[in-house]
Amino acid sequence: MTTITRTWDQLNVIVAYQLTLLGSRTRDRRGAVSTEMAIVVGLLAAAAIIIIAIIASKGEDAANNIQVS
Repeated sequence: MTTITRTWDQLNVIVAYQLTLLGSRTRDRRGAVSTEMAIVVGLLAAAAIIIIAIIASKGEDAANNIQVS
């Protein structure tokens, strides 16, 4: 679980850094997450779900195509 947490933190920092380079603020003055950051994180989560679904589908197809001799 620590690896997942570290990976998530690293991805979060990378996205925040890239948005800062593009001139988009990731937090407002009160420290709340900005709308742009929330949208990017939402899109990353959606992309991850889609990728997991594709991998699971391919794995299931491969498992169903195993020939028993």
